[in-house]
Amino acid sequence: PDPEVQLELGNDIKNTSVKSRTADPQYDEFFTFITKQDRRVDRCLKFYVKDKAGVIGEASLELTPTLIKQFNHGGITKRLPIRSSEMNAMNAGTIKLYLEGEVGTGSI
Repeated sequence: PDPEVQLELGNDIKNTSVKSRTADPQYDEFFTFITKQDRRVDRCLKFYVKDKAGVIGEASLELTPTLIKQFNHGGITKRLPIRSSEMNAMNAGTIKLYLEGEVGTGSI
């Protein structure tokens, strides 16, 4: 497989690089999302693990006010299980991410 990860926050979509010929990709990439505090649609960060055949797994992180406060004060690391797109598979791996923000700017 040649996996990549698509990240979505509201209508803002970003993609990692494609990792060729691996089933255990490691990404060390940075993305910036700008959010508006009054918009509810921007509160769920979604991850889609894709290859040439389409989506093979997904994960999501709800950006609660408590979580936002934590990463605005020094950053936090989260691990998210990737749910497989196949009905018979339970877990397709883990996404490890580091979140940090800037108070007042709405950036994450």
